[in-house]
Amino acid sequence: MSSAQPTRCELSAIALDDSGAGVGASGQTAVHVMDLLPGERAEVVIDHISPHRPEAWGRVLRRIGPPSPDRVAPVCPGFGRCGGCVWQHLAYPAQLAAKRARVAAALGEVPAVASGAVEIAAVRPSPELTGYRNKGKYVVGHSGDHLVLGAYAPRSHEVVDTLGCRVVAPTRAPASCAT
Repeated sequence: MSSAQPTRCELSAIALDDSGAGVGASGQTAVHVMDLLPGERAEVVIDHISPHRPEAWGRVLRRIGPPSPDRVAPVCPGFGRCGGCVWQHLAYPAQLAAKRARVAAALGEVPAVASGAVEIAAVRPSPELTGYRNKGKYVVGHSGDHLVLGAYAPRSHEVVDTLGCRVVAPTRAPASCAT
């Protein structure tokens, strides 16, 4: 895919990348699209094409066909805007399987793993799916005429208010209200 080609394409996601984006192919180019799960198909617009390798990044314009059976409603009100918790729309058992697959892929070149002599164990589920994070990196910015404590939106310097984040421990809420 070159930059001279159309910036829209239909894409079927076949995997998740390390950032939680669905990955599909357009010709010989791997296209990464946030909020697209394996098995889902969408019309996407390409926002960036790597000048160094056959990769591109895009966003969903229109969904085509049914959603993945592993798609769930995210619990966090900031999902998709703050850039954190990129797998909240993926059912937890599917998240665990995807994490195990990432470890297996990373270790796939190790002879003992490749030969099957060492098995990658299942990922142990967390007892808490929300409120478990006790540390975070925050930025302060303006939203209209007031200050907000939050995170940068993906690929920008826009500060997104993260008040109500379901991942950080509830003790962060008073600091957010003080802004």
